[in-house]
Amino acid sequence: MPRVHYYAKAKLNKVWSEDEVISILNSIDTANPVGKRDYAILAIAAEYGLREGDIIALTISNFDWNKGLINLVQEKTGEPLTLPLSERIGKAVIDYWMNGRPETVANEIFVSHTLPYKGLGRTSVYQLFNKYAPNSGYSPKENERHGIHTLRHSLASRLLEKGTPINIISNILGHVDSNDTSAYLRIDIESLRTCSLEVPDYV
Repeated sequence: MPRVHYYAKAKLNKVWSEDEVISILNSIDTANPVGKRDYAILAIAAEYGLREGDIIALTISNFDWNKGLINLVQEKTGEPLTLPLSERIGKAVIDYWMNGRPETVANEIFVSHTLPYKGLGRTSVYQLFNKYAPNSGYSPKENERHGIHTLRHSLASRLLEKGTPINIISNILGHVDSNDTSAYLRIDIESLRTCSLEVPDYV
């Protein structure tokens, strides 16, 4: 059989509905320290669409509590990004910082809970996402990507469905070039259906 080659982007990322995201977050036990950490990480990914590298690099100094902002420099692009600090995210971060985070010299907010309590790696974040995702009742299909990055795609999809302009979505996701955001158009299946052509009948 001939081998079929395709671009990696040909695979669609899983797009989570708002109900699925809520189900995942609600499945996390925030009564324990690890749960507090995991909830804050996944809530940030779902609400802001931040990349894994930017989430694990967050320090308490990135949060401007007086102005209600999150200020960071994106790891991938080196560009600054400012986001509004929502009440949910603010409470989740403070709860972990005050009541869940072990004493450590690490600068990062989110750390491992085994000695030496250092900052998390990307693999750890990817694994914790897959730890909770099954609680939403989702089983990955062969042609779907999964992982915490799908929360970024899901945010873009929801914004597209609400008619948010591409340039606004680009600003939210921290894209340097709005053309990068155009790649997310392919996940807005409902909008793509309106562009389909009717196939004529042939006798």
